[in-house]
Amino acid sequence: NDTAANDFWKLVFKDSTQGIWNKMAGTTAVAETLTGDAGGAVGPDGAFNINVLGGTGIDTTGNPGTNTITIALSGGGIAVDTITGDAGGAVPPNAAGNFNFLGNSGAFLNGMQFTGTAGSNTMTAKDLRNITVFVVDPTAGETEYQTVQAAVTAANAAGGGTVYVRPGAYVEDLTLFDAVDITAAVATPAGFETTIVGSHTPPAAGAMSFRNLALTDTTNILNSAVAGTTTIVIIDCITEIDNGYTFQLANWTGLIAFLNSHCQGTQDGFADIGAGGANFLAIGSTLGVGTTNLMALGGVNRINDCNVACQMDWVGTASGIIRASQLNETWLVSDNAACVMTDTLFINSASQTFLNHTSTGNVTLSNVTISTDQDPNVITGTGTVIFGDVVFALNSDINVGITKQSVGNVETGPTHIGSGFTDPTNHIDIVEEVIGDDVIVLLNKN
Repeated sequence: NDTAANDFWKLVFKDSTQGIWNKMAGTTAVAETLTGDAGGAVGPDGAFNINVLGGTGIDTTGNPGTNTITIALSGGGIAVDTITGDAGGAVPPNAAGNFNFLGNSGAFLNGMQFTGTAGSNTMTAKDLRNITVFVVDPTAGETEYQTVQAAVTAANAAGGGTVYVRPGAYVEDLTLFDAVDITAAVATPAGFETTIVGSHTPPAAGAMSFRNLALTDTTNILNSAVAGTTTIVIIDCITEIDNGYTFQLANWTGLIAFLNSHCQGTQDGFADIGAGGANFLAIGSTLGVGTTNLMALGGVNRINDCNVACQMDWVGTASGIIRASQLNETWLVSDNAACVMTDTLFINSASQTFLNHTSTGNVTLSNVTISTDQDPNVITGTGTVIFGDVVFALNSDINVGITKQSVGNVETGPTHIGSGFTDPTNHIDIVEEVIGDDVIVLLNKN
């Protein structure tokens, strides 16, 4: 009948006449209930037991021999309450305790694929739309690379690749590598969205290209004194030089191509590639600006549908053709070069000489219109010029040192060429007919 203390007793036997109670513990160490974080106090069941149950990610293990219950996290690691992305806040698991990563499926066509591997407890993400891992952005954290050089160097270490440059201005003198191409992520010419400012060193061998970029510098875009064999292609670009060359590669022997690209700036001689004899291809482009720096070409050249806006010299054993183009400054042909010009216009408002021809090789003009007020040397020098369907829109004086051969009609302006044509292909009856102020030279076959 002791009611002063709160003891815990257990009924271990009873019958119709009596019961036996055993005292379970002392007066101060008895737990009558367990209380969790929520839900209130929990007392024992009819067997005087409180059950501790596990759940998602939690295992409970009782050991009667040691009177202990062990609570452990299941799954081999720390339980994750939430996952937080770059935006949108923390995300808890669903009712099944799972986090779902949604990639390129259903309404989430985001180009990502997530692959889970239960055995290694890993989740792998893959970009299904990735065309290169070498992407440059001027803002830190937007891509892995904030400089073009860092991406170019990484691409070279990986064996080559294309470096995509996002819009911005990058002031860098680049060291370039074989099999590493550089392109803007968006087309540039409309507004110089992606500009690289600097003078760059090409690799000595291999191939590389620039595309969709604005390339600017005070002196030279590409500069090297070595006799490189690399094929260099600039396509869909703008180059801007204050005083120098787009290609300062005097000893180069590899192919240089300038396609659908345009020179701006002040004085750009465009290409100093004469000594090495590099082959040259230009299509649909503007070549050079001004008269300060002389373009020098020494290999096999093809210039098609271009505007040549600087003085140009074909040197050494240069050969090739200028077709469907326009020249605005004097064309020089030197040494042993031999050239053909067809379907082309020369027009100069500053009375410049059209052609200074001192080469031992021939220059052939076919369907060419020449418009300049130069007097007395529209064509000067000591070489041989073969005329086939040539129109002199203004002055038509030809220096006496030029050997003139005709294979077609020659239409002259007010100051005519006079006599002196020879006939290399058995043409005869070279006749001048005066019509007003013009002189038409008619060449008739037998």
